[in-house]
Amino acid sequence: MVLLLGSGCPGTTSLDDTTTSDTTGGSGSGGSSTSGSTGADDTAGSTTGSSDDGSSGGPGCELPPVDEAVVDMLYVYGTGIGPGSNQVAVGSETALSLAWIDAGFPAEVDACVEWSVDPIEGVSIDPQGVLSVGEAVPDGTVITVTADLEQGRRLIVAQLEVYVPLDSPILGLWTEVEQLPCDGSPAFVPDPVIGELVFDDTGEFSVTWTPFEVYYDYWGTFTHDPGTGALSLTVTGGNYVPPDVDGEGTATVMDGQLVLQDVWLGVAQAPVTPPACGHVFE
Repeated sequence: MVLLLGSGCPGTTSLDDTTTSDTTGGSGSGGSSTSGSTGADDTAGSTTGSSDDGSSGGPGCELPPVDEAVVDMLYVYGTGIGPGSNQVAVGSETALSLAWIDAGFPAEVDACVEWSVDPIEGVSIDPQGVLSVGEAVPDGTVITVTADLEQGRRLIVAQLEVYVPLDSPILGLWTEVEQLPCDGSPAFVPDPVIGELVFDDTGEFSVTWTPFEVYYDYWGTFTHDPGTGALSLTVTGGNYVPPDVDGEGTATVMDGQLVLQDVWLGVAQAPVTPPACGHVFE
C-alpha cells in the first residue's frame, strides 16, 4: 500500500532520520530529514548485487550522472518507504529506487546505483534494488540498505524495520459520505466531509478533511478486532488535531461501506454541520 503516507503516517519517526548519508534530504509533511556521514567501511561484508548490463551501478551502467542540484536530496524510496515511514512487511518484495521531494511529491531518478544490505538471514537485495524479506525474518528486525550512487559519488543509507502486516477489512483509503447523529435520527451528509481516512496494515491511521499533496490533519495508531468490530484509535500527532476526538467504538464493513459507530473523528476546522456520534465511509 503506497502511503506518502506510505504506506506509514506523517509525523512518525523514521529510522532513516539518523542514518542517511552525508547531507540533508527532502521531507514531507511529517517532517523527517536525514543527515550524518557514511564511510566506505559501512557496506563491508554486506550482501550486494551487481551487473554489467547497464541495469545497476556496476561498470556497465551507462546512465547519465544525476543532476548536481538533487544529489544531496536523494533518499531510498519504495512502496511504503520514504521520509517519515520506513517499514517493510515480512514475506515481501519491495522495489527500491532513489527519489527526492519535488513540489511535495517523490520524484524518482534513473541512476547508476549499486545496492547492498547488511547480512541478515532471509534478507537479500538484487542488482535492480528489489529487496526480499523472508517469512521467517522476525518482527522488528532492522534492515540496513545502502545505495552507492555512481561508484562512491554519494552513499545513501536507509534503515527499514520489518513488520507483520495486519489483516483487517477496514484497511485502505476511505472517503466520508455520511455522519450518524447522536440522537439516532437519520444520517446526513456533513459539511465538510473527511476526504481521506486511511487505515494501513502497519497499524497506523490518518485523517484528512481536505487532502493536498502530503498534508494530513492528524494521525496515530489503531487496533481493530474483526470479530467484534471493536476499534480503538490513539492519536500520536498532527497538523490539526480536533479537541473532541473519541476513538473508542466499533468499525464494520458491509456492502462497500465502512461504518464507525460511537467513534467521533472530531470537528473540522470550519464546520458547517453540527458534531455527531459516528461516520459512514466508502
